Amino acid sequence: MKLSDVIEFRKDLFFEGAVQISWFESDPKRRNLAASHFVFHGPDYHGVSDADIEKDEAFSLIDTASFTKEIITYLDPNSDNYIPLSLAIAGWGTGKSHLGLTLATLLSDPTADVSKRILKNLHAADVGIERDIRNIIEAWNYPTLILPINGMDNFDLSAELSRQVLKQLREHDCDTTAIEDLSPRFHVAATFVERNFELRTNDFTERFDSDSTAESIVDLLNDRDEIAYKKVNEVYEIATGNSIPATGQESPKQLIQTLCEHYCDDDGPFQNILIIFDEFGRYLEFAAEKPHLAGDAALQQLFEGVQDNADKCLLQCFIQYDLKAYVSRVSYEKRDSINRFIGRYDSGKKYYLSTNLETLFANLIEKKSTDVLEEYSMSDQVKNENLQVHSRIQKWLPSTNRHAVWQDSDRFQKIVCQGCWPLHPLGTWLLCSMAGEGSELQQRSAVTFIEGAYEKFKKKSLNLDKGSSWTISAVQLSSTSLIEELRIAEEAGHRGAVVHSYLAAVHRYRNDFTPEESSSLLAVLLSSKIGIKIENKKEANEVIALLSQIPSKKVNAVIKELQFNYNVLEWSDRFKRYEIIGDAVPKSEFVSFLRKKSQRIPLSKIEEIYNLNMKNWGKLADITPDFASVHNISTVEWAFQSVCTSSERINNTVSEAIQDWKNAIRADQPRGQIIYCYLQADSGLDESQDYRVDA
Repeated sequence: MKLSDVIEFRKDLFFEGAVQISWFESDPKRRNLAASHFVFHGPDYHGVSDADIEKDEAFSLIDTASFTKEIITYLDPNSDNYIPLSLAIAGWGTGKSHLGLTLATLLSDPTADVSKRILKNLHAADVGIERDIRNIIEAWNYPTLILPINGMDNFDLSAELSRQVLKQLREHDCDTTAIEDLSPRFHVAATFVERNFELRTNDFTERFDSDSTAESIVDLLNDRDEIAYKKVNEVYEIATGNSIPATGQESPKQLIQTLCEHYCDDDGPFQNILIIFDEFGRYLEFAAEKPHLAGDAALQQLFEGVQDNADKCLLQCFIQYDLKAYVSRVSYEKRDSINRFIGRYDSGKKYYLSTNLETLFANLIEKKSTDVLEEYSMSDQVKNENLQVHSRIQKWLPSTNRHAVWQDSDRFQKIVCQGCWPLHPLGTWLLCSMAGEGSELQQRSAVTFIEGAYEKFKKKSLNLDKGSSWTISAVQLSSTSLIEELRIAEEAGHRGAVVHSYLAAVHRYRNDFTPEESSSLLAVLLSSKIGIKIENKKEANEVIALLSQIPSKKVNAVIKELQFNYNVLEWSDRFKRYEIIGDAVPKSEFVSFLRKKSQRIPLSKIEEIYNLNMKNWGKLADITPDFASVHNISTVEWAFQSVCTSSERINNTVSEAIQDWKNAIRADQPRGQIIYCYLQADSGLDESQDYRVDA
């Protein structure tokens, strides 16, 4: 019997490790599949106990079922408990986008089959919460208008909101006149295209595709496509000598006000409005770095719009960190701008989503041979081993006492040992502790590593009916990709620098380590990452044996080899743990040091450094064309002198070059110049071309 005969990893529910809120609009089939398989956890069976709640947390810790109920309650017109804005924090890959998509799907059509499946999943998490949610939405006469925004994209916020609104209204066969009247410039542009396309076909095809038609351009304008509008406006200027009149009230504030007044009254067609802004923190970074693209005032207007209409509209933002943490992720010059946004949005209701990844893992690992696994999990040897592991985890990992699934032995047995099998409990905790707390696993979903482990071991032969236990250890779960994630997290400031020492030791002895030595060294690394607390060397060796699944007697010998012959381990009596020693500073640590130093240099200083040094660094010598030698010209007036400049100084540099050319009347003066221009990160080639044309 192979592992693949016993279990199957549900790739169809994995979605490559990342669900997108954009699927609500772009991929209804995928949206419904993802939403119908979201695994809720509540405060009782699946969720957090009272011990899970940390009173000193800035964000209220809450399970996904209770969170869903609170958001729906805030939207309920029969409730007086309104809030305009809510912030929910959870790490990357922990399901916040999936939750947002599920919430949007449920409220957009509460009577649909997919919504019934969502309510069924809520019922499995908590009967009382599901009943309360069902009673609320069944009392509503109309569905919720959902406006999903994916903050990972770069867009003008005002234009994106308008586009989303019109698309949703048209899908519900609503009259869009009230919304279109807010931005009459698009109607003027569309009318101009319809009347002038045949007359000015060449002007339009120069700016659009050669096969574009008047209808296709009008469709873009009806969808509030700003790029299409800009191109049509150029043709309009050619035809009339003026731009299209920019009248109307296009701000997000006025848009929300109009929606609430015209579309959310007693006659419907909507009960309320829910704006789901996924990856809101990342969009804040974009808006701070490039306000000219994001719309400088749009975020302020959005805030004011939901604030003024809190009885009918709620803005739900999903973020990875506390908003203030995003300040450090933008350049120094832009921090005043992002602080201005954060100051407003940080006043919203805050939640910290308890992700309970254990339940998600169990849901993705489908049990095919349930009878075999039931007999295996109930065997005396396996039950005794699980009890011993639970006892040790309670002692060595104090933080598990704050999580009901890990604290209660019955839940631990059912969800962690049986539901997450074949993962060893410490392997499950490894992923949950790093992803659930939003720390190390910020760039990759923890589920990805489970898929990788399944693919690696799915053809392994098993003898489960003989009573012997088998699991995938934490070390076996830790692929090269996971170690790279840990390295990246350390460079970002998470939990010391032990990975660099580990990589240095592995790099030095990679051809000398035995498999047991490599696994034991990796186990030491993992023990430092998951918060193991032990009292002596004996317990430390037991931890390494559990993490690597190497027999204890063998571990003792391997540790001595690593400690005394390789000299890569050292026991710390003060901290009661093994520490990895790297004799030489690895390249990655040095590069990390340089990167941190370079990130502190402001853009103006970078330009100055470029101007002073790039000629030497880039070996940008003067250029002497063949023209002079071909025509036997011995003087240098046909040479090109190399000059370095930046986007801030390019106009002056070009002006100086022109003046130098006018003054170059002697035979020993070069008359040409070749200018190398440094562009900032937020500059583009089009801007540099504009400098050239202006000059």
